Amino acid sequence: MNLKRNLLILLAILLLTSCSTKLISRYKSMEMTSRLPGNPPLVQVSAFSMTSATSEDKPAILQLSAEGQAALITEIAKTEKSSIGLFQRLASGFDSDSPSDVVDRTQYKVRIVFSTQKTEIVTGLADRISQLQLKLDKLPDSFQFKHWNKFETEYGQVDLGKIGLKKATTFTAKANPSFGGASTGEIGVTNSKELNEEVTLRQRFITNTGVLDKNTATLFQEGVTGIDLAGNIAIDVTVEVNPNQVETFSTVRFESLKDDKGYKAANQLSMIRTTIKAPESSVLNNLKNGVLVNLTGSYIFRHVRKGDQTIAEGDDEVEFIRGNIAVIPKEIIILSKEQLERTRYRYFIHPMGSPGKNLSIDLPENPDQSLEFATFREADQFLGWLRNTRSTKIGKGDWQLKLGHSPLLKKDIMNLRINHRF
Repeated sequence: MNLKRNLLILLAILLLTSCSTKLISRYKSMEMTSRLPGNPPLVQVSAFSMTSATSEDKPAILQLSAEGQAALITEIAKTEKSSIGLFQRLASGFDSDSPSDVVDRTQYKVRIVFSTQKTEIVTGLADRISQLQLKLDKLPDSFQFKHWNKFETEYGQVDLGKIGLKKATTFTAKANPSFGGASTGEIGVTNSKELNEEVTLRQRFITNTGVLDKNTATLFQEGVTGIDLAGNIAIDVTVEVNPNQVETFSTVRFESLKDDKGYKAANQLSMIRTTIKAPESSVLNNLKNGVLVNLTGSYIFRHVRKGDQTIAEGDDEVEFIRGNIAVIPKEIIILSKEQLERTRYRYFIHPMGSPGKNLSIDLPENPDQSLEFATFREADQFLGWLRNTRSTKIGKGDWQLKLGHSPLLKKDIMNLRINHRF
């Protein structure tokens, strides 16, 4: 009985040891610490912003006639003193024309780009940023976050590698049982087995996720084996003016000034009244440099104390260090004051040298209805129609165009220019 029991135990040990799987480790040993105040941060983040534009947007200068291009350059040059700034303004697109009767200029889509890197005091080749959290807050009181492009968590997947196990095992057990003091011979048991096993290991990790409310935007990133979080990421966030600080303006637009034969006749024009929603002037008066947000954040840094000579991380003796990021700059301008001022622009037409004599129309319900346009392009298109048709009356009602309180004369048309009011 003892012999049989011993043989069974040996066979069980053989089977258990030959079938066991060796898994890849994340580390050999680990310690969690915190970066003490006063010590330089291990991670630095810098950020900048830009207003988002669609791929269909064309530079403003390419959407105008030759006269309109000259007028646009003159208009921009009044406020833009540097040549670089002038070219940037010319390369940007116009405010999009809205087919509706309301043009909303109180919401702004902004792209914020974050650049993350390890600071100069980090020298270990195997050290990496393991987790990162970035927070934007402290918007001016007149503004709030509305939405962004991080409603769903973005996941990634990484192959950690394959575990291959090929093992041949031979087990031999021998015994010399005796009964009554007499030997009966040798009993032998031999077991041979070859095991081939391959396991592919994968890990899903969070590339980007976050939380957004009216006052704060928080972004979270997670690293994984062999992946450092150093690099660039971008988010698109929409900022809006508080609804109780919005002002409206009345403007006009002409639905179509041309047909297949060219410019339409004056009595075929159809004028549509539109409304611009823009920030109140008090909103801009309270801003010094524009709309700024405060950037802060924290990190978990994976420092390899021992084992960095190998690529595999399973033999690393690591220290996970919590700390606060270094931010350059701490405040990000997401909307300049100039950008916000342009949302209040309305464009009007007047004789050169006489900006007080605005082009208007003599309507039955309003004898001096000023012709103010929501965009420079709309004003330029109407001025182009005037110069080509030389018409002084428009619409089915044959309404008279006026300069100030006097009727528009044909000789005045070529002397008209475009200006804006704030």
